Amino acid sequence: MISVLPGGKVVVKAPEGMPMRVIKAFLRDHADWITEKKAFMSLVPPRPQIEIKEGGKLWLAGVQFPLHFVDEGCDLIDFDPDVGFTMANSIRSEGIDCLREFYRVYTRTIATAKAEKYAKKWDLQFNSIRVTGAMKRWGSCSVNNNLNFSLRLAMIPYDAIEYVVVHELAHTRYHDHSPEFWRFVERMFPEYDAQRRWLKKNSFQFPEI
Repeated sequence: MISVLPGGKVVVKAPEGMPMRVIKAFLRDHADWITEKKAFMSLVPPRPQIEIKEGGKLWLAGVQFPLHFVDEGCDLIDFDPDVGFTMANSIRSEGIDCLREFYRVYTRTIATAKAEKYAKKWDLQFNSIRVTGAMKRWGSCSVNNNLNFSLRLAMIPYDAIEYVVVHELAHTRYHDHSPEFWRFVERMFPEYDAQRRWLKKNSFQFPEI
């Protein structure tokens, strides 16, 4: 599989043990597509990287907050809107994993509350909510009406989270993107189109984790 990332970096993924000659032949066969995609993606700025360091900026609910390290008063990672993120020095080397878990819990809490609110109002049924490390999708809905959300939802504003939750919840009634689906989304969340466009425009500013 070939991917061209923001900034123009080309990433090739192949099954373990595949001969290099096969990979090179595959790249030659797709050379024109790679060149075209690189030209386009080179205009898209690369995703920023999360830096676990003193004063590093971390996203939460669409706002960047500073990260501070302390020797006492914090077991793992805490958050205070007036202070920002506080992380124990003792877990600095596992900082990314701790931040990931913080985002996972935060996303589950917000997404569950919003899904339950809309499900009750619109008589919808979902079986479970799972928070994943997905990078390319904000959310998805399985054929069994299980809702999946990326832990990266914790980084974006509440209104955008609400749109993602409503979008996936609407798939419990319409498992497609038909006109009926979009009309239903609009009935549930009239501001959906503004949030949808906001995500398309701003997604690349939020880092992978």
